[in-house]
Amino acid sequence: MSPLDAWFLQLERSNQQLHVGSALLFAGPGPTHGELCAAISARLDRAPRYRQRFRRIAFDLGLPVWVDDEHFWIEHHVQRVTLPAPGSESQLRELAGHIMSEPLDLDRPLWEMWLVDGLSGDRWALLNKSHHALMDGVSGTGLIGVLLDHRRETQEPPPSSWQAAPVPSTARLAASSVRESVAVSFQRTAAMTRALAGPTRLLRNCTVDVGGLAELGRKAVQLETILDGRIGPNRSWRWARSELDDVKTIKNTFGGTVNDVVLAVITGAFRTFLLSRGEDLDRRSIRTMVPVSLRRPGQPPTLGNQLSAMFADLPVGIADPVQRLRTVTDQLDGLKSHGMVAGVETILDALELLPSSIFAVGARIAAVRVSPATGGHC
Repeated sequence: MSPLDAWFLQLERSNQQLHVGSALLFAGPGPTHGELCAAISARLDRAPRYRQRFRRIAFDLGLPVWVDDEHFWIEHHVQRVTLPAPGSESQLRELAGHIMSEPLDLDRPLWEMWLVDGLSGDRWALLNKSHHALMDGVSGTGLIGVLLDHRRETQEPPPSSWQAAPVPSTARLAASSVRESVAVSFQRTAAMTRALAGPTRLLRNCTVDVGGLAELGRKAVQLETILDGRIGPNRSWRWARSELDDVKTIKNTFGGTVNDVVLAVITGAFRTFLLSRGEDLDRRSIRTMVPVSLRRPGQPPTLGNQLSAMFADLPVGIADPVQRLRTVTDQLDGLKSHGMVAGVETILDALELLPSSIFAVGARIAAVRVSPATGGHC
């Protein structure tokens, strides 16, 4: 498990669930519970992490590792519920909020899927949740492509013959983690040696990293807003519909990227919410963390997190939507040029050099520090 994956495990609290959720709606009659379980089981060979649970290393001699769940049973993870009449989308949203409010069982593979039938309009739905230690947004989207088919009629794969591998002993896991830590240290040393052979390039990269770290430090702290404070375990679930073609039209007309348009829309939603609370938004902004995927174009959708981040100030004080978009675009372009993504990536790389016991203690302290239950800030 990478330090970032382990960090997401440390952040888990009863009122701060670290799972990623999705709701998928389908037209036509849905499968039975047994048919869905059989279809998912047959595809899990292409997503082996879905049959694995994490195991901590004794005395934190290494980061947690993934091991096969010897008691894996698909029915523990794929469940079925029927909406009562009239089966409205409002009822589906209420159900989704209830499901997302419940934490995942950390002693099992970290995912659940709910088959929802009884939806009006001859439709059915899938509600999914997977822990952030298991995947990021890009890998989660790729996994949906593995589990689902693009065509209505398709040939089902043969049933899986998977059997759980024996779980390594505590001593073996500890020894393996120590060897891996030593190997990572040697790899980092070798990489630094190669970098020193090209001093000009090294200086350029270090300048970007240091600049990014400085910008990160400047952006990571902000005064409280009404959006800060304690949270409870309950979640509500809502969605808004839009067409990707419309987003691209806005991008092509006013400049920026698809992500810039999405962030500008989110900024507008925050503005509407804060105005409804009577907030004075003159020259106000909301600081937010924008995840940045480090996956290369065309890279297979492997599980786990490959992320960096930027801290952006969403300009909720700007009333004009076009000006909001241009402000968002200009700001993100500036953050990219200052190397903030590289700065965050440097921090994540440095975590791999820490002894696992020190990382574990530091992660627990930091997790308590940023937990909304303690009034901390992330």
